[in-house]
Amino acid sequence: MKKVIKKNKTKPAQRKKCQKKREIRKNKKDKNLSLKEGLKKTKEDKVLLNLCEPLKNIRSLIRDIFNLKEAKNQIKFLGVDIKYISRHIDDNFFERCATKLGQIYETINSNKNHRDKKDLYFQFSKQYNRMVPHQYSIINIDSYLINSEIKIKRELRILELLKSYKELKLKDQKIRAEIREDNNSINLNESVNLSVNNNEMSVDEENLSNFSSQYYKKALNETDYLFNLIDRKSQEFEKIKKLLYRYSVENKCPYPKLKLLQLYRLSNKYKEFKEYENLYWYGCASPHLYSILRHGLRFPIVLPEQNIYKFGKGILISHNPYTQLQYCLPKSNTAYLFVCGNNGLKSKVVHSIHPDYPEKKKGRYDSVCIQHKIKLLMDEDDSEDFDLDYDIYCDYIVYDIDKINLLYLAKIEIP
Repeated sequence: MKKVIKKNKTKPAQRKKCQKKREIRKNKKDKNLSLKEGLKKTKEDKVLLNLCEPLKNIRSLIRDIFNLKEAKNQIKFLGVDIKYISRHIDDNFFERCATKLGQIYETINSNKNHRDKKDLYFQFSKQYNRMVPHQYSIINIDSYLINSEIKIKRELRILELLKSYKELKLKDQKIRAEIREDNNSINLNESVNLSVNNNEMSVDEENLSNFSSQYYKKALNETDYLFNLIDRKSQEFEKIKKLLYRYSVENKCPYPKLKLLQLYRLSNKYKEFKEYENLYWYGCASPHLYSILRHGLRFPIVLPEQNIYKFGKGILISHNPYTQLQYCLPKSNTAYLFVCGNNGLKSKVVHSIHPDYPEKKKGRYDSVCIQHKIKLLMDEDDSEDFDLDYDIYCDYIVYDIDKINLLYLAKIEIP
């Protein structure tokens, strides 16, 4: 026998009760909208809700700039555990590290025999690793020794990250201390409500990534720039997007196509925003973002009485965004690139390595230009002319920081 399922009929009293609840919900005022008292929410008022999207993106940007946890992870990815040296990082620390790396570089260029050099490499590397303890996945003598220019440059890169991390950590401590003082002046009931999403604790507990609204407000005032989110449909956004695609497969270049997620205009608080004819890309790891937005670009760390950089001490910018992405440490396939502007650099095109720049330029140039050729993705019918098979982009090493003006900060997705 088939089982008969009886349908429960809704009683008239319950039906009327549900209808009344629906009418109450429709007539209820939306307290989140900034409307005058007594006015009801209409369809036109929904436009106000769209204003929260730029705010959401700017809050995400502040989280990325002041994210100490991510800064620690990036330094740890390069093989250094920050918790053992974070309290001892100061100017004297960087001078001692650079001096020790200078001794290693001097040993590389000396005329000593291989055995004596190997002993000095081990001695200096042991002293350096005591100051900056490293974590090695595979412990062997080759990974432990600092015995080449590539390894010295890698350590200099780590020292620059440590310097930016120190600045970021001090600023984070200052912001959290100010918030704790403000919360102490609030009555008990208000402080309990604020502490729901408030993680103003010690920096040792910086694994927590949630920031309070107070933190965002104070962090926005700690840089020299105002962040304006550019509309994706604007001409300004399309111009930077076209610059991003210049050397991609869209123009028959071998590089994959990047995606421009967000674009922020950087308006200096003390200067008016100015447009420039020539635009360049500048990439860096995320721990450097706060330092650049607060103190501007700075020259890399140099060795005492030694110059390990091929074209001297300068700042590298490029027409090609892909050359700058190698200096970033992407998180979830996303990275930040600065867009810099200049009305014209007095550049010297160089074809050979010379570490004496900028002294060698004798004041006539403010930068050097390094040209690179790219093999284009051409069909067999299009490859009759040899010159059309290649495209050219330039890297610039700038020796005058005032010649580099920060205009935009682009959030890019890497395929």
